[in-house]
Amino acid sequence: TMIAGLEHETGLNLFVRRGGRLQPTPEAKLFYVEAARALEATENASRVAAEIRSGRRGHLAIAAYPSISINLLPRLLSQFAKNKPELQIKIISRNSATVRELMSTQQFDLAVAELPLDYPTSHMEVFSYDCMCMLPRAHPLAKLKQITPDDLDGVPFVTLFRGDPIYQQLASAFSEHGARWNVVAETEFFSTACQL
Repeated sequence: TMIAGLEHETGLNLFVRRGGRLQPTPEAKLFYVEAARALEATENASRVAAEIRSGRRGHLAIAAYPSISINLLPRLLSQFAKNKPELQIKIISRNSATVRELMSTQQFDLAVAELPLDYPTSHMEVFSYDCMCMLPRAHPLAKLKQITPDDLDGVPFVTLFRGDPIYQQLASAFSEHGARWNVVAETEFFSTACQL
């Protein structure tokens, strides 16, 4: 019988006959508690697996440079996680050079950085965005639809640190136009530059 098989497999006497009826032994009662926990854990694991398959549960770790992690990612991730209440998200903000180093640790599902196009990785998607010039509303250049380095010749300029790829691109653009780049402040974050 099934009872005899279970007793043989566990090495426990699970039932005794009293008055023609089977009664559980104290060992059977303890075994039942543990077996119920194991079955509940199995059912829970199955439920979690279904949630992971459907994308409602899981972990998403992202390393990104500050402008993306402070401004864009929170908006995107709040929409992405709206119907995924069990999704756990981790975002780390570092400069692009550090994000490139972190990619090799394979601790992140997604990394967003300004990279050279020949960066060795298993999968990379390249995206671009327009560079914007932030000015006070009353500044004479604010009425222009497009601003060139010639327009900014000698104008006080706030930029990112010298090591940042944007800094290098701006320096090249001013040089190509023969315009004087009047850098009065350097900062690590775009948001700081905008406030300045």
